[in-house]
Amino acid sequence: MATPLKFYLGEESHFITENYENRKASIFADQYKKALHVIDALVKSAKEEKNPSLQESRNNIIAFTGDRGTGKTSCMMSVVNMMEEHMAESKKKKRFATVEVVDPSFFDENTNIIYLVVGKMFAAFRTAIEKDREKGETQKWQVNELMDGFSKVLFQISLMGKSPLSENDTDIHQLNNLLVTVDLKKSLKLLVDRYLTYFEKDFLVIPVDDIDNNTDEAYQMMEQIRKYLILPNVIILISFKLEQITNVAELYFTKLYNPLLSKSKSPNISVEDMAQKYLLKLFPLEHRVALPNLATMMEKELEVYTTREATTPLLKGSTMKYTLTALIFKKTRYLFYHATGATNQIVPGNLREYRNLLTLLCNMEDYRESKEEYNKQQFRDYFYGEWIEKHLNAEGRNIATQLVENVEAGGFNKLVVRLLSEYKPLSDIRVQEFQELLSEEETEEMFDKRNRRYYDSRSTNAQYEYSRILDAGNVEYNVSMGDVMALLNEWKKFMVSEEDKALLFFVESLYSIKLYHYYDEVTETEAADESTNAAIDNTIKRLDDLEGVSNYEKLVGGAFFNPNLLRLLPAENRTNLLRSYRVVDIRPLRIIIGKCLAGEAVDDLEFQMVEFFALTLSRRLEGKAKGSIAPFYRLVSEVYYRTDLQKSQKAVFDLGSFFVSITNIENAYCRIHPDLFRLATERDSSLLNKMKQLTIEKYELEAEYDNTRFLSWCAIRNAVILQELGNSFSYVRTGRTQSSDQVELLRDFFVQVSSFFIKTYDKTDADDAYAISFDYAKVFVDMFTGIKDNAHMQEVFSSVFDNGNENEGEGTQFVVTKIANGLQNRVRKDTLKTRILERSSINEGMQDFWTAFEEMVTEPVIMRPRAEEVLQMLKARFDL
Repeated sequence: MATPLKFYLGEESHFITENYENRKASIFADQYKKALHVIDALVKSAKEEKNPSLQESRNNIIAFTGDRGTGKTSCMMSVVNMMEEHMAESKKKKRFATVEVVDPSFFDENTNIIYLVVGKMFAAFRTAIEKDREKGETQKWQVNELMDGFSKVLFQISLMGKSPLSENDTDIHQLNNLLVTVDLKKSLKLLVDRYLTYFEKDFLVIPVDDIDNNTDEAYQMMEQIRKYLILPNVIILISFKLEQITNVAELYFTKLYNPLLSKSKSPNISVEDMAQKYLLKLFPLEHRVALPNLATMMEKELEVYTTREATTPLLKGSTMKYTLTALIFKKTRYLFYHATGATNQIVPGNLREYRNLLTLLCNMEDYRESKEEYNKQQFRDYFYGEWIEKHLNAEGRNIATQLVENVEAGGFNKLVVRLLSEYKPLSDIRVQEFQELLSEEETEEMFDKRNRRYYDSRSTNAQYEYSRILDAGNVEYNVSMGDVMALLNEWKKFMVSEEDKALLFFVESLYSIKLYHYYDEVTETEAADESTNAAIDNTIKRLDDLEGVSNYEKLVGGAFFNPNLLRLLPAENRTNLLRSYRVVDIRPLRIIIGKCLAGEAVDDLEFQMVEFFALTLSRRLEGKAKGSIAPFYRLVSEVYYRTDLQKSQKAVFDLGSFFVSITNIENAYCRIHPDLFRLATERDSSLLNKMKQLTIEKYELEAEYDNTRFLSWCAIRNAVILQELGNSFSYVRTGRTQSSDQVELLRDFFVQVSSFFIKTYDKTDADDAYAISFDYAKVFVDMFTGIKDNAHMQEVFSSVFDNGNENEGEGTQFVVTKIANGLQNRVRKDTLKTRILERSSINEGMQDFWTAFEEMVTEPVIMRPRAEEVLQMLKARFDL
């Protein structure tokens, strides 16, 4: 079993020095192993080379490479701390004198790295002298030798100047500098030998931290290390970001050799090659210790301790990635999920950020319903601030900031659509095509043509639907969350860079945060009111009145799923009409309600059917639409998902609206009739009361029904859960279903809803993961099972579900759209005749009709517009 990684709180703000005994449990276990192996080799080579020449000294540099925040300094200094104990364990008995870490930021024109190293050696020497004097143990001859050594080296450094090979130097000056270089290296070797003798050590260890931070002087520092500090009894530990130090070398060689390279005829010589070869020689691959990419560590088990002295972990038993997302949920209730084989983008990509966020969360109090807002605010501050800054480009940060600053729930969806459609990577030919569709003249003839085309081609439909969502003329509160989710799903195909993906992740996560926040508002209102949704009137005052509409409903905007772009059920085979999005006749529903009000007996299934349709009606029909679904509802001023349906004969059925209406059942019922909710409350067998009873059983409520518990059960408050729910439906997932029967398809749909679940990070009393589910929907499964087994109920259901697509004010004998659906651009005369016979009550014996048909259709093949015109003329002539 792999040893868990161990983190200790409070160590995230500075570098950590780990002990040798803890090395195998460290995130740097592999790095420690390699670095100590290289040190073994350096010690061995020093022993074998009895009298090495300065020119032949083996490379003594160990390079710790990694991005910012990966723990290079901590790893390097931990290796320093482990060296002697490692040697003792391997019985090599070598001792190390380590100078204070060299900070390259002090390197400038007057202070080079040799000066810094010697200065730190002298500081350690002076401290040791003072201690020895106090003890009376000072060896005067050793002190004098070392003082002479320091003086000589400092004098030679002063002669060296900043650059031994300045372009303006004379030949004699260059020769003198060369001599100084050789003498300085000898003097440094002698100084180090005396220094180690005084301290009774075997090797001098020089740690240099983040040499690439000083980009102006980094190359000079590397050169001085190469020329003067590669000594047999010296070990240099150095940290840098490889990409940045490569850029430093390339820049230097470009300035030095660019005039020569431009004249070179050899295509194989390049600055990049020079830089790579230089760095490979100075930092050999076998001497490089690459810091771990945090992404590769996410599946490792993590234990978190409050201090290094603690023996019991604060957190354990989970991987790095799950530990963090579970903590976020535990402290804030915000849910972040990991896709299979991937890590959620909320998890920081480097060690420093990870530990900072981990500590922030661990220091929060556990979630309590009365005090969790402070936790949420702290997390939002991190997400809206540091996370945005780290992951998004300038344009993305600007978009994210505008979205965060927007506080109007009703206009949020349109703002997202506008800002993202203007995002540079999406200024694409596909988006331009969507816009071009809107620039065409909107005539009723084109509308009818488009509406029919809507049923014919899924790809054309999608493109047209995107154009409608992108229409700048849309009223802001009529753009739904479902519209935005559909666009995000499409735009993921175009946004492939990490920054682009991060922006989409931010938008989706922001929706989750807002959904949860607005859900809290609703439940707080519920808790304050005695009646369910008491703040919402039973009537709609004005078509554009958002008073009484919760922020949760405003954000959702009437739909979690765009019904054109996410088809929850297949279309009918014969007519190609959608089953999950269509016009229905709601007059039979009011007849049933009227019987209830009159005290007449009404079958339980009939009443439940009324409730079902009340929960799945999206909006009333636009006048222009006649018997079809028009796509222009976003352009009108009325709040489409709140319009009164009490006087409508037909309405738009949207199966996906169920997930919105179920969170405000009273409003959904009262849209059809002001007494429906009261009738449902008084009827024991109503779907409403069945769901109430399930809520009491699920939450083991001792008292009466609690609507806040039902809202907790049914309200969607996470964008990922929404996407998973949509993808869970068999037709969405496979494009196939097991049946073509309307009622059976709807029953199967609710079977899938009631079977859906997704685990959270909470645990039950049995230590199982608590799951989010929607199994209250099984009452709808029971209803459709009853309808399926009842011939009368199938007829009643069909009177609502199947009669809506006939034109209002017209009979059922001859529906032009039903006959014309599915026609190609070129229509054969006999095909048109067959369709009339199959899709209307016209029969072959109606001679006058067929005589007129022959007069109008004189060619064996006609174009579709002509075919539709013929159908309209026949309908008008015979008053069908």
